[in-house]
Amino acid sequence: MAPARSQGDRRSRVGYYLDARYELVEGLAADVRTDAQQADHTPGWARALVEPPSPEIVAQIELWRAAHQVPDNDLRPHRTRPTPPP
Repeated sequence: MAPARSQGDRRSRVGYYLDARYELVEGLAADVRTDAQQADHTPGWARALVEPPSPEIVAQIELWRAAHQVPDNDLRPHRTRPTPPP
């Protein structure tokens, strides 16, 4: 029979997982921001704007679009979802 694991063992495994997950998400977010700031073109969603947004704003919006899986060819200002019936 295997020894019972203590609460501390479980917490440390969960803590390790959450720490690793945090590092992964932070790294991916940094990659998206860097790619957006270094791009030499204006994203499709920003072409209709009167003035181009700053690279920092583009990076933040690109990060939001990536997190919400908005495809590059979706040029709507925001994703719309069907309205639930009343």
